[in-house]
Amino acid sequence: MVELKEESTEVIESPKYAKRDWLGTLIGLAIVVGGMAILYTVFREAMRLFATPPYVAVNVTPKQPIDVPSAFNSIFGVILKVILLIIMAWLGSVITNRGIFLYSQSKPGPKS
Repeated sequence: MVELKEESTEVIESPKYAKRDWLGTLIGLAIVVGGMAILYTVFREAMRLFATPPYVAVNVTPKQPIDVPSAFNSIFGVILKVILLIIMAWLGSVITNRGIFLYSQSKPGPKS
């Protein structure tokens, strides 16, 4: 004998989407712009640093004896600038990423 099962006829309502959070959107965009400004500054400073001729960066005049302590201090300064540029690039990318996340979470619809 075959049993017949009754099917349920539930009405599934479509989810109501929340309104856009304008404050979160504006703050997210501001954070993205701030992070991109930091990245722009990093790349501008890197271009300026790496476009400088080596004898100027190390503070050495051509065809003159090298002053070792002065040259060492200049080389240490260049290395320190490169390390600071790396840290600033990382910080700018993290800030930009957080702004994008905040912007994406302020949009209406299913959250990811």
